Amino acid sequence: MFKDTAAGYGTISIVFHWGAAAAIIAIWLLGDRIDAVPAGAERSAAVGLHMAVAFLCFIILVPRLFWRFVNPRTPLAETNSALLDFVAKIVKWGLIIALTGLVVSGPIGVWTGRRGAIDVFGWAIASPLPTSLNGVLHAVAGPLHIICAKAILVLVALHVLGALKHLVYDRDGVFRRMLVPAK
Repeated sequence: MFKDTAAGYGTISIVFHWGAAAAIIAIWLLGDRIDAVPAGAERSAAVGLHMAVAFLCFIILVPRLFWRFVNPRTPLAETNSALLDFVAKIVKWGLIIALTGLVVSGPIGVWTGRRGAIDVFGWAIASPLPTSLNGVLHAVAGPLHIICAKAILVLVALHVLGALKHLVYDRDGVFRRMLVPAK
């Protein structure tokens, strides 16, 4: 019930999936609203909240990745369409790559920018990077973070559409695998 099987996901994977989904949505919404916040103390607080929640998401994602490596893989849902199966794999790997890009570019952007440290609810995480690389790393990290955030939006939309297709059109029980633990 707790571990994944060939029949479906276990409780731990389901909790990790929905926890990561909630965290990603929260981080994306917080990040998307930052530019609308007036410059000054309010914007600084909004950026700080975005960074703190993102750090908490990181704490969820690392154990989730570890859990994925120590558990058997539940087979991807297959359709009667090679094209849709290919798109599903692209979306899965796209999400992994974009999340990795965000997790790497976010802290690098902060550490090489004016802040210099990530503030997680009053706990400062100083940069481990040499200051001699700040200019180059900051120039790459900012645009990469924005590109990955936009990619996440598209990929999550495709992921949700795929789940809804399985739920409404195919009615094949695939959607249920991420709601009810396999026995």
